[in-house]
Amino acid sequence: MSASSATVSPVGPKTVHRTQSAEPTNRDHLADTASQFPKRGRRIILFCLFGGLLLGALGYWYFTNAGYETTDDATIERHVIQVSPKVSALVKAVHFDDNYQVRRGDLLVELDPRDFEVNRTIAAASLASARSKVLEAQNVSYNYAQR
Repeated sequence: MSASSATVSPVGPKTVHRTQSAEPTNRDHLADTASQFPKRGRRIILFCLFGGLLLGALGYWYFTNAGYETTDDATIERHVIQVSPKVSALVKAVHFDDNYQVRRGDLLVELDPRDFEVNRTIAAASLASARSKVLEAQNVSYNYAQR
């Protein structure tokens, strides 16, 4: 007998031959229903897990965005008080933040005093110059009156 005349059936380790009868047995029916229960249980668990995650995400979004109003065409009524300076100077420090409640007498802004000191020195020099001119004018008029 030669090797070419021998026929080998193509049955591998993964191939299973089953004889199928015309009617399924009770054992086959139980095996089919038992294999469906874990799939159904997994589906229920996944559905509940997805629903819980969705509910948690919606709850987080609601609680973090509950206080914010958004609109494109609306007006907001608010009480704004304009603060205008009586003098011009550079700001050294600001002692409040946005939406800060202030009371009468609270220090809001600290100004740089160098400009005021320069202006005070200039004013004192102008006053001294004016006083000396007044004294000079008085001396001239006194000398004129004595002649």
